[in-house]
Amino acid sequence: MKRKEKETYWIVKIEEYRASGLSLIEWCETSDVALHNMKYWLRKQSPINRDSSQETSWVSCVVEEPKEKSIF
Repeated sequence: MKRKEKETYWIVKIEEYRASGLSLIEWCETSDVALHNMKYWLRKQSPINRDSSQETSWVSCVVEEPKEKSIF
């Protein structure tokens, strides 16, 4: 299965799960889907992970040496 086909397949499975009203474990058991695979794709399709336009923000940090010598 190609990447796009696999993604489409899992989007459909996620929609079926959400529409079912069952818990994740119950749905996976009745749908013959491995729980760890479903969890992976739920994370992968999460809106937080899908927002690839978000840029990294960098913060500067100044570290000063201690004025007194310590035992360590």
